[in-house]
Amino acid sequence: MDCLALPSDKARNDDKKVDSRVKAGVLATPQAEVDFSASVGSSVSHNDSKHCLPKTELPRLENILHTTFPYYRFQTSDDVKLLFASLACIIAQGGLESSFSRKAPPLAVISAISQAICSHASRILASPLYAPFFSHDYCARFLASKQFSQGFSFLVGFSPSSPLKRWNMFLRWLTRKDHIDLGLWQDLLSPSDLLLPLDTHTLRISRALTLLQRKSYDRKAVLEVSAALKRFCAHDPIRYDFALYRIGQSGAWLKQLES
Repeated sequence: MDCLALPSDKARNDDKKVDSRVKAGVLATPQAEVDFSASVGSSVSHNDSKHCLPKTELPRLENILHTTFPYYRFQTSDDVKLLFASLACIIAQGGLESSFSRKAPPLAVISAISQAICSHASRILASPLYAPFFSHDYCARFLASKQFSQGFSFLVGFSPSSPLKRWNMFLRWLTRKDHIDLGLWQDLLSPSDLLLPLDTHTLRISRALTLLQRKSYDRKAVLEVSAALKRFCAHDPIRYDFALYRIGQSGAWLKQLES
């Protein structure tokens, strides 16, 4: 499924139907907690060791499954829960960093992280153990179609033509280090390899500044404008992202440039 596909009204309405099993699934006693941990541990196939969770991580997953998350834009409560549950599994196995090679190019890193999330999400939705913690038919629709919901695909997908704005912004936050970006992955990735988190505002201002010739909002445009920014700062081309976005979003200077 194309990660840029927006969820239909029908899909949103279907995902709003909350199964009564979810409400009944709230743990009431310490014994229930023990039973939950035991059932989760025994549900993991011995042939699927890469998905095994340490016992110390089971409470984290348990808390996520018993939480009702709010909607976020195009993502339903179930989409958000599935993301956090998948991330809990990944954290238990060493974190997102364990899914990609050190100093790998951004597109390879994004693809690896997306695949890791989707791999754990598939296992969660395919297990009868987890079905009661999601809305009615959420898991059943996945099993029938072998596709994630439109909201989940839109959130973590990796379409060949997508500009991958959210993914590139995520890598910017974790790789660069300044007053805005965290720089937690400075030893893993290089700022010089980052790609611009292109959106419609930065696309327009980049074209007005002749940093970009391509008119389409796609992956090729991201590569083109990122290469252009490298001419100004080879070791940190994405340092201009925030300034370009603010100028493009405000529209003040843009009108003068385009006149």
